[in-house]
Amino acid sequence: MAQMKSAAPAPGADSVLLSETTEGDYIVRRYMVRSSGDADFTMHYRISLATLDTSLGGNPKQLGDLNAFLSGLVGDTLRKVQSVAITGYSSPDGPVQLNEKLAAQRAQDFMAYANGKYGLSKRYTVKVNSVAEDWTMCRTLVAQSQIPDRTAVLQIIDGAQTPEQKELALEKLPAAWNYMKANILPPLRRVEVMIAYADGNIVEQRTLKPKPDREARRPRGEEDRAAECPCGREDGPKGGQGRQEGRQGDAEERKGPRKDVALRPCVPPLRPCVPPLRTGGREPVPQRAAADEERVLR
Repeated sequence: MAQMKSAAPAPGADSVLLSETTEGDYIVRRYMVRSSGDADFTMHYRISLATLDTSLGGNPKQLGDLNAFLSGLVGDTLRKVQSVAITGYSSPDGPVQLNEKLAAQRAQDFMAYANGKYGLSKRYTVKVNSVAEDWTMCRTLVAQSQIPDRTAVLQIIDGAQTPEQKELALEKLPAAWNYMKANILPPLRRVEVMIAYADGNIVEQRTLKPKPDREARRPRGEEDRAAECPCGREDGPKGGQGRQEGRQGDAEERKGPRKDVALRPCVPPLRPCVPPLRTGGREPVPQRAAADEERVLR
């Protein structure tokens, strides 16, 4: 079971939220993320034999890897085995009927070995298969090799002849056939074990807690409304300085309208920013200012 820390967004639909806690300024969420994978192991067999030799070639390493993998499955509750397939193979030399029997026997032999050592069939559903004369893998190995007459060998393998006819044609190329017997055919005598599983990894996501926006939640006051007035009564919410400038502006309006500000109704409230004209005992208002006030009152 793997565990990772991440500041990335939450995993997608293939994840499960395990927990959500708070650590200081962070919200910590733990997810299980599911993924799929395959584990492949290959054990080789000697020519014409169907009994596993644990010391042959790379068998010790492959068996050690298989043992470690199966042991890890026991303690890993998040990794679920979906299927196990054991397939026996034979090389494309010799009679086809014998090779078919040999491939099937190799698959059964390793099945018995795995059951005795790991109890494989008791823990999982195991499917056993066999492939006699694996020409497909044979061609792949030939194409990747430095075999003499490689072009001619590939033409024979790709031809429409029967397996027996192909073998006879290859034997007529002595250098190529000897190379195949030493380097190409031995790896084809094998058993492959494929374990398909779903793996769950634990991912930890840390996210900063959102901070409240105090400015956005502050009640709307008189100074804010006054700041929207375009007539110059307030320059904005600047404290005492702004309020002093506002009072000075009011005094100027009582004497007469300000000429450097476009006069229009203040919103809110909906009323003229310049008091209406009054008569009686007051000095005459200059003609231009009176015209401005008249436009406002309209």
